[in-house]
Amino acid sequence: MSNKFIIVGVDDGHSETKIVMPNGSKFRMPSNATSGKQNIISINDSSDDKKDVVEYKTNSGSFIAGNIQKPDPTNFNDYPISTLNRVIVNHALYSAGIKDGSKVKICTGLPLKRFYVKGQPNKKLIKSKIDNLLNNDVSSVDADFSIEVLDHRVFSEGVAAWIDHIVTRGSDGKLDIDSELLKRKIAVIDMGGRTLDVAVVSDWKLDADRSGTFDIGMLSIRNSIAEEIYNDHEVELNEDQMNDVLVNKKFRLYGRDMDADIYIKEAEQKVVNTAKAQIMRLLGKAADIDKVLFVGGTSCYLEPYIDKWFPHQVMVKDAAFANARGFQKFMELTQG
Repeated sequence: MSNKFIIVGVDDGHSETKIVMPNGSKFRMPSNATSGKQNIISINDSSDDKKDVVEYKTNSGSFIAGNIQKPDPTNFNDYPISTLNRVIVNHALYSAGIKDGSKVKICTGLPLKRFYVKGQPNKKLIKSKIDNLLNNDVSSVDADFSIEVLDHRVFSEGVAAWIDHIVTRGSDGKLDIDSELLKRKIAVIDMGGRTLDVAVVSDWKLDADRSGTFDIGMLSIRNSIAEEIYNDHEVELNEDQMNDVLVNKKFRLYGRDMDADIYIKEAEQKVVNTAKAQIMRLLGKAADIDKVLFVGGTSCYLEPYIDKWFPHQVMVKDAAFANARGFQKFMELTQG
């Protein structure tokens, strides 16, 4: 039996799941799955390599994941330790191209306020999350996909993006810690699907007084848009309609295209104002900080709003994948 394994960084967010491989390849998808069996029938005999919707069996019953119109909600506290989470993570690995029968070592994350409790790692929650993926009970019914998770580590979101910043990969593929960056005080502002993390880090130390987690993110924007559209039209939008709103600024009702621009701008501005107030409360002008890094998918989405908050702020390249890259690097470093 082969002892080879793949070290993977997995940012298993409430809104999106992102994958980063050791070779730098990356993949992202909505965190969409629901309990139950596949009830969509293809009528064109499609033989695509990757299925849009895949059915999985688990010890807790059947689930489907992928392009589904009514996914189960993920914005609940126990999502990181749920069957729904491990189905979505497995589906992301399948969709990213991990081969059937592969062995993987994975690092995932938790928001700051859940990873740390009273200044110490939240051992109970971290262990529960580790054990969740080590169940290894997820296998596809219709796509020939089952993998073995050999090891699973959990790290803090935000701080993972700091690791991504200070750890570089050389042309030989080896990781190296930049000793100068390590010593500098760096603030990471991670705006994600459900939460906003602010982490101030230097020399492997987290400044707890200037760090924190707030329930603000892309799901806040989506929920606000959906609520206002319901108030005006008494219609609950499905997943496809919400995606149409965010991508094309419109939604379709009764065969007609409806303009969504006003709903989007109001929801975005509301989230931006709340986020900025919390960030400034922790960082002030950040004059004593060497650099302010913006990471996370929602930071990218809201970039026009957050320009010039700080004179030394930087929108990290491929900011949506900063945590996943940090998770992958952290896992690789722990393997020696």
